[in-house]
Amino acid sequence: MQTSIEHRFSNGFNLITNYTWGHVIDDHPCRGGCKSGSTAGPFPVSSINRRLDRGNSDIDLRQRWAMMVSYEPPVGRRKGLQGALVNGWQFNAIAAVQTGQTFTIQNASARANTGSGDRPDVIGDPYSTPQTPNQWFNLAAFAAQPLYTLGSVGRNTMFGPPMRNLDFSTFKNFALKEKTSLQFRAEFFNILNHPNLGQPANSLGASNFGVISSTGNYLPRNIQIALKLVF
Repeated sequence: MQTSIEHRFSNGFNLITNYTWGHVIDDHPCRGGCKSGSTAGPFPVSSINRRLDRGNSDIDLRQRWAMMVSYEPPVGRRKGLQGALVNGWQFNAIAAVQTGQTFTIQNASARANTGSGDRPDVIGDPYSTPQTPNQWFNLAAFAAQPLYTLGSVGRNTMFGPPMRNLDFSTFKNFALKEKTSLQFRAEFFNILNHPNLGQPANSLGASNFGVISSTGNYLPRNIQIALKLVF
């Protein structure tokens, strides 16, 4: 489901916002091919029962909201020093929020004799404890299943941290000649320096089980300043 709203106001303020809800289900555990970094375990868990691998997709992103605004102050055309200071400004912001990505709880050591790792039993509520970077889920909710059996944990039943980001930019245009202008640009990516966390360690039996130790592929605050000549 996708919905979008766009409105151009009369005072130089423009707004675009959109919201997307989706749910992707599949039975193939590899994102972009079976490469390093996939958290879904061996494929398939059982070659005679593919439904055991049916679950949330690696690319199952449930909700995403974004809003883009721009504002050009309606100051009119001033002249002289006052015009140089107040004319040609533009302010922009982009905010984005999305829910976390899926991941699968695995055993650190194989127990089902089906491949290099498998899924354990779920014996409690994984989200019955507060979510922190040191313990993203309830560690006691999982237990290694008996040897040579399949665990009850489904594929991609867990969700990692959400993502929140705000970018801001401001432009100032200087008219040099009739067809020539100079633009000053100041851009602030992740202006609030919000730490978007990576996925937690998902191997039951490992010392860092449930711990988030990275910020994924997200960057800290980044500031970029430039001059652009348009002719």
